[in-house]
Amino acid sequence: METVGEWLFDKYESLRNRNQRYSLRAFAKKLDIPNSRLIQIIHHKRYVNDELAQQLINKLQPPMSEQQKLLELIKKEEHHRKVRKSFGPPPSFNTKLLQLDQFSLISDPIHYSLLALMETDTFQSNIQWISNKLNKDSDEIKTALDCLKRLGFIEIEPEIKLIDAKFVETPSDIPHQALRDHQSAKIKEALVALDELPVHIRDHTSITIPVNPEKLPEAKKIIKEFRRKMSQLLSSGQTSDVYHLCIQLFPTTRIEND
Repeated sequence: METVGEWLFDKYESLRNRNQRYSLRAFAKKLDIPNSRLIQIIHHKRYVNDELAQQLINKLQPPMSEQQKLLELIKKEEHHRKVRKSFGPPPSFNTKLLQLDQFSLISDPIHYSLLALMETDTFQSNIQWISNKLNKDSDEIKTALDCLKRLGFIEIEPEIKLIDAKFVETPSDIPHQALRDHQSAKIKEALVALDELPVHIRDHTSITIPVNPEKLPEAKKIIKEFRRKMSQLLSSGQTSDVYHLCIQLFPTTRIEND
């Protein structure tokens, strides 16, 4: 099911296709809302009420069919928001949400492997050690470290270390090439692990089930909470290695467009 955030981001992408320099900040100005609020809506951190919906319609002037679609999406999200309350608040987690322009620069999973490795208790501030640990070329490690330094995540001199140990949260539920590339790269790494690693240090499992599409927003929320709880579990005690936890939920049946 499409979300309000996806609907809005699609309108931004349409404008950006005409001008590659068109930014989210410029889009927020066009909509007459703060940039921070626009980002929260796109990332499903804030809901759109009827008043704001009318403002979006007035500013964007979409076709009547798109106006009706937006209002229907808002109505559905309001319903799901009420349902989600029954799950209670998510566990406390110290996160840093990346913006899309930041994420595009570090969409390769190596950047997140580096950040996680720096949080392990056995980390060594040595390029060769890092290269061997992550099984990556030293030049690739240096390039990734320089990028993380430019974005303010780490320091390199006098030693390689994290500046901020917050859990980095990437954007989600937004149709964007950098996000697709990021997930594709992790799936490829999972296939390599499936072929090359012994079963006692990995877990590859799956299940195929009948699905009520109306339950997908609730399912995504539960998956997100599961990821965070698993991170808290596996990061406790003496840490020495870095793992990817990849979860895919997708249809095998043809989905008819609404």
